[in-house]
Amino acid sequence: MFFTDNVIMAQPDDFKGGMKAFYTKAFKGIQPGLSVLLLHAAHSDDEMKAVTAGHPEYGAEWRQADYDFFTSEECKKSLLENNIKLVTWKEIRDKVVRK
Repeated sequence: MFFTDNVIMAQPDDFKGGMKAFYTKAFKGIQPGLSVLLLHAAHSDDEMKAVTAGHPEYGAEWRQADYDFFTSEECKKSLLENNIKLVTWKEIRDKVVRK
């Protein structure tokens, strides 16, 4: 069995405080090991607004804020400054299954 060391996911109060602030703080606090960051980045367009209608938390605006942060130069800079290496699920699988 395979487990992660940490799971990071914003909560409604984090969204109220701003996603940039949440993720920047989360990156600074990541410890060595395998951390999983759960997010649902998307554009706040008519389709996403329809999909998330009736769900004020984790809705279209939240997903747009995630998209905006994770496609920003600030995100890239923060990852580098905090020595965070992004890995894919394929890379993890290859380390676990194909030793």
